[in-house]
Amino acid sequence: MTRRMLRAALLAVLALPPVSAQEPLLVPAQVNDLCSRLGSLMEAGGVAIPDLQRAAAPVIENTRQSCVQLRARPGRADITFSLLTNVRSFLALSDSVP
Repeated sequence: MTRRMLRAALLAVLALPPVSAQEPLLVPAQVNDLCSRLGSLMEAGGVAIPDLQRAAAPVIENTRQSCVQLRARPGRADITFSLLTNVRSFLALSDSVP
């Protein structure tokens, strides 16, 4: 019984079409536009909440540097992860600053 199941599973896996490279969700021009908007929104948060500007200055700078790196080398997962981490950090800071 288990050999039949194993054969069936193997045939099912072999019947799948080969995996092709996925298309990116955002093209580099859209990523650049998103980065400039993120920077503008983060800067604007400091105008609305003065303490946020000082507290989030390192996070905003890290986000800006990630955007510069993404412009130079688009599609890099490690840089994208760093950008997302910095945006999440900014959101956590904005929630915690009175």
